[in-house]
Amino acid sequence: MKRRWSALAGAAGAVILAPLAVGALLPSSSSTTRSEAFPTSIDRLWPIVLAEFSRRNDGAYAIAESSPPHRLRTTVVDATLPFRGEWIYELEPFGEGTRLTIVENSTIPNPLVRFAARFILNRKRAIDDYLLDVRRASLSSAET
Repeated sequence: MKRRWSALAGAAGAVILAPLAVGALLPSSSSTTRSEAFPTSIDRLWPIVLAEFSRRNDGAYAIAESSPPHRLRTTVVDATLPFRGEWIYELEPFGEGTRLTIVENSTIPNPLVRFAARFILNRKRAIDDYLLDVRRASLSSAET
């Protein structure tokens, strides 16, 4: 019985220590970039980008820089979150529409959270979901 508990404790320790060790080897800072073209003018897309930021913001983020209608930079201001970082939104004319590029620069100090962000969570999903919502909103505004 004692052996079984020792083996169970060892396995539990490995489950915690392995991700911690791997997370410690991962870089604490990273960058992700996504771009999408919209069939909407830059002047019509800019307020949609701002509205989507405001709709999603629970107070954890703030606008650090705004150069309408071309650039927006938001930063994490909630010190209780396990990450730090910024999103940079750049809008540029693209054919008859606009290209929106989002760059996420993030730092994750905790190695266990780094492990989870890299191997369990889909870090790019937040940007992909944001772009999808902007697309929906831009199509809705084009219909009205």
